Amino acid sequence: MLYHQLDIYDLYVNQVIRYGRTLHHIVPIKEDWTKRLDESNLIYLTDSNHQIIHELMRKGEEPKENIIKTLNGLVSRFRTEQGIGGI
Repeated sequence: MLYHQLDIYDLYVNQVIRYGRTLHHIVPIKEDWTKRLDESNLIYLTDSNHQIIHELMRKGEEPKENIIKTLNGLVSRFRTEQGIGGI
């Protein structure tokens, strides 16, 4: 199962272990439809973290590209630490 359904954002940012219920597209599918089924573009988030991420992207206080880069970095860190190879 993808990342054991852990909310990787919670794991590294908040240092809390919780299971994500929502599968989030790191690069929004509105921006790149071809990545809609790409497992490397998916991350489980709790409902509250999912709302936080979307609010950050909506507000625009931080460039969306930075948020995407952060999420990709968290996924990469998790995969490296867990010894998970390419998808």
